[in-house]
Amino acid sequence: MNSNPNEALIGSASFRSELNTPALGVDLDALAQNIRRMSDLAKAHGMALRPHGKAHKSPRIAKMQIDAGAVGVCCATLGEAEVMAAGGIGDILITAPLPAPKLPRIGRLLASVARLSMVVDQARTVESLRAIVANADGRVLTVLVDVDIGQKRTGVTTPESALELARHIEASPGLRFGGLQGYAGNLQAIVSFDERAAKCAEAHQKLRAVRAHLESNGVPCETVTGAGTGTIAIDAASGVFTELQPGSYLYMDAQYAGVQIGADDAGPFRTGLRFFTRIISAPHPGVATTDGGHKSMPADGPAAPRVVAGAPEGTTYKYAGDEFGRLEFVDPAFRAEVGTLVECHVPHCDTAMAVHDFLLGFRGDRLETIFSIEGRGAW
Repeated sequence: MNSNPNEALIGSASFRSELNTPALGVDLDALAQNIRRMSDLAKAHGMALRPHGKAHKSPRIAKMQIDAGAVGVCCATLGEAEVMAAGGIGDILITAPLPAPKLPRIGRLLASVARLSMVVDQARTVESLRAIVANADGRVLTVLVDVDIGQKRTGVTTPESALELARHIEASPGLRFGGLQGYAGNLQAIVSFDERAAKCAEAHQKLRAVRAHLESNGVPCETVTGAGTGTIAIDAASGVFTELQPGSYLYMDAQYAGVQIGADDAGPFRTGLRFFTRIISAPHPGVATTDGGHKSMPADGPAAPRVVAGAPEGTTYKYAGDEFGRLEFVDPAFRAEVGTLVECHVPHCDTAMAVHDFLLGFRGDRLETIFSIEGRGAW
């Protein structure tokens, strides 16, 4: 991992003035509040909370979530799971089916954690896993059936195929059928609560039908896991899930900041993630160039970072290349000052974490800590 040029600023009460950019930061008060409120939400509904590590890719932040009541973490990739295990996280669920060349690594990972779970959606993977865990010194791998509840990305598509796969897992020495996973990623960013709730009801019914089919055929579903930040209030109240796996609630990036999380308001979570970039050139009125381009802030979610400080109200941020951003001011005669620090809300936290080695933890004007993003690029 690269050295961190901002490490010397830890403890500074005016870190922004000397900050090396581009950089990613998080408001520690917002982070703590979001962790606590999601934990409280899960407890209020009597559900387990298993936050998604892809949102932060940091064992240190995962421990903060577990200390607040989470049972463990989810990981989108095997590499992220390996990073979490190396960082001391003992209960991990891998939420995407794995291709065959990666499966031998499961045996090593299984030996390093207290509990490892993963999802499958085809019998071929179960056969491979059975062979791998045969040499795992009695360790048991928990396997869940991934169910497609509308996203058309991964998962079995019928109750009958779910039952067949669950029975295959049950009959495999060294494997334990753990239940079902159903994730509606396609519904997370629907802005209207009512529209999202209607579509969630359809997705829940698909998952409910699969669970009912398995249980009516003598296969109990101990765990039904899924849910996301955008649908969390609806999923938690649905009666379908036993475990929630939201991720972006930690930061509430610009995409989720525009989503009506609850029926009555935008929800209990604060937007705490910041992208810091600095004006490096301003030869023309009305525009300026920053050092934050596609390489330091991917353009998914909303089209570009949302300017919140360091520029006049109404300033828009556009990409001007791999290394550069472009500020466009409402006043075409406005001349920016070179060196000005600009703060933005991040479009999408998951991909932002994938291009930074460090996350600066600040409180007001003081830089208090720096988190390493060990899971960056871990596949």
